[in-house]
Amino acid sequence: MYKTSIDQWLVFTTIIETGGFNAAAEKLHRSQSSISYSISKLQEQLGLKLFIQNGRKMRLTVEGERLREEIAPVLKEFGRIESVANMLASGVESRICLLVDSIFPRQLLFKAIHLFNQQYPNTRVELYDMIRLSPSEHVQFDMAICTSTNGLVSGDKIIDIELYPVAHPNHPIFNHQPIHRQELSHHVSVRFQNSHQIQGNEPMRKGEYWLVNTLEAAASAVRNRLAYGWLPMEVIRQDLEQKTMALLQLEDRFKSIIPLYLIAGDNGICGPASAFLKQVIFQVCQNRESLINE
Repeated sequence: MYKTSIDQWLVFTTIIETGGFNAAAEKLHRSQSSISYSISKLQEQLGLKLFIQNGRKMRLTVEGERLREEIAPVLKEFGRIESVANMLASGVESRICLLVDSIFPRQLLFKAIHLFNQQYPNTRVELYDMIRLSPSEHVQFDMAICTSTNGLVSGDKIIDIELYPVAHPNHPIFNHQPIHRQELSHHVSVRFQNSHQIQGNEPMRKGEYWLVNTLEAAASAVRNRLAYGWLPMEVIRQDLEQKTMALLQLEDRFKSIIPLYLIAGDNGICGPASAFLKQVIFQVCQNRESLINE
């Protein structure tokens, strides 16, 4: 059982903020006598004097100053808890589990979450990043940005991600440029471990590829001349500028496009926070060029 109450500490901090008992009473819509009684009782329960008279104003004692520093974050957290309770009572989700395919541009993802947090600061977005994510992964989620398996997906397409063929500038693959896509099978490639499709659709023979499970691992393999690979521009842009990677010139100018979709979870529940998150994800995808070039 606690000796003091949140209300007493609220009165205490309000007196500090307003500079006196009269102003605190006015701000809290209470009588001055109730404010005086609350502080008198708080000091009695603590066995400490919190204020001393300084003319017409009240001044904190050394102990009062220390307790002011201690109680400020407690009251802030209490206010947050009440906000969460109000949110739950109104039907707003307390958390959203968002699965995201790793090839979805991070800049767009973080912009969407930033916009979401401004509108729903008390709803926690739990982010799970997976390479080559598809709805068939059987993972529990509320919303997912994913690829399609065999063209079947119950969601809206939000963006196309182009993958570019790259290798280290000193890789033997550059001895014959431009190169026909069919000839890529003569060189080791880097591929994603749970890939649902072959990047670039070029022929592949067992033993002629590295299996990785992250985009960074794939980029590192290319950077270290172990393989060539198909990677999104967001991942390779800096390497191209620093000349640690170079684009392959294909004779048929083939393009590898991966469409990504936004789908709802199995429970089908879409509260106001989920609906807003979906809206801002669509928004950042529509403004992709301007956001990425910021």
